[in-house]
Amino acid sequence: MTSTGLFDDLAKLSGVTFVVSSMLAMGLSLTVAQVAAPLRNVRLVVLALVANFVLVPALAYGIAQLLSLDQSLENGLILLGAAAGAPFLPKLVQGARADIAFGVGLMVLLMVVTIAYVPLVLPLLLPGVSVIRTGGHSAGHQAVVVRGTGPGAKALAFFGDLCMRPWSANPRWVTAFDDFPLDSVAVKGELFRRAVEDDWIVALSHEVRSPVGRLTPDRDRFRFDPL
Repeated sequence: MTSTGLFDDLAKLSGVTFVVSSMLAMGLSLTVAQVAAPLRNVRLVVLALVANFVLVPALAYGIAQLLSLDQSLENGLILLGAAAGAPFLPKLVQGARADIAFGVGLMVLLMVVTIAYVPLVLPLLLPGVSVIRTGGHSAGHQAVVVRGTGPGAKALAFFGDLCMRPWSANPRWVTAFDDFPLDSVAVKGELFRRAVEDDWIVALSHEVRSPVGRLTPDRDRFRFDPL
């Protein structure tokens, strides 16, 4: 293994360690009642929802239009603005010395609302973008397909944690931490067949060296061929 590969692996491991350890530390220090209590403040919850699902997406869309960004950058900015509920939110709240219980409760609320919000709103903000609820890795897991416009345009598919590294191209190979592994196997087979039939370009979610490629049939499975 080269030094670059070693540092890449250490960076990925440290990221996972940070998220898991910080979530466990805060989760074990709070009871369900403590997390739910701040969410009874209706005014605070409404303001948080408006900020995350109205103001932030509107701001992202406005910035993209104002700066006349390249289409790929515009799509990425709007995707980022529309998907609320990042898992490191409670850690930011802790660093700000704010109400950690509300931060944890808000993160859970934002993640639940995002599952319904993104498939409805994203196609309106980004024509050609569709969101597919897949399940499998988690109950609310989703995939995103971005279809280009014009002659010869291609489609880019991002399958999230269903297709993380090249080995994930085998539908029967799933991670040990998939909540619903049998659902993962079924939906991967269906999505990967569509990717081959429609010639989608596929972006892997956890691959550093060659994350973009195509899926190719290989006997009763698929393989990932980098571009």
